[in-house]
Amino acid sequence: MRIGCPSGIIITMLNGVERERNAKNKFAKARRNGQVMVEYVVVFVCMLAVVTIFALCLYAVRQQSNRALDLVASEYP
Repeated sequence: MRIGCPSGIIITMLNGVERERNAKNKFAKARRNGQVMVEYVVVFVCMLAVVTIFALCLYAVRQQSNRALDLVASEYP
């Protein structure tokens, strides 16, 4: 002997829960896709910053080496 709600009501309640989960999954996927895009943009900006810093360091080293070559090549006794 079962005590409680008829099975039709339980199935209807479960269908409502399933619809709610599907709706949440759609929003979760949309948020996840947005999060991935933000992560790609952040990584791209970080990589661009690293490349810029390396370029500035290379420029500074070249300038310093040119100064050293000018001193070595000078005809000052």
